[in-house]
Amino acid sequence: MILTATARPRQPQQRAQAEAHGLLADAAGDEAAARAALVSVAWWLLAAAAFRGACTMVQKYQGEAVGHHLAFELRLAYYARLQRLSFRYHDRTHTGELMTRGILDIEGMRAYRQYKSSIR
Repeated sequence: MILTATARPRQPQQRAQAEAHGLLADAAGDEAAARAALVSVAWWLLAAAAFRGACTMVQKYQGEAVGHHLAFELRLAYYARLQRLSFRYHDRTHTGELMTRGILDIEGMRAYRQYKSSIR
């Protein structure tokens, strides 16, 4: 009973090994076909890697473009909002705070959007 239980899982493995040996034996007789198949697989792998690299580059470029466009729109909205605020607000608020908010916060949003678009 134990012998049967341990022999069953090995049958698919033994069958796969026998098929692999059969394929190797067939290919051994025709070395040119085996070499051509190997070269073909190598080219397909290289093409797949190049395609993946190109897709990654396009994705990162689009993320940068969206991030910079977002930052541009936010800066315009921030500037328009600053122009509508009262003189009293500008008198109480330090220029450094306005500059920091205008530069760091907007740049942080741009970087976050760029990072988020490259995660997918």
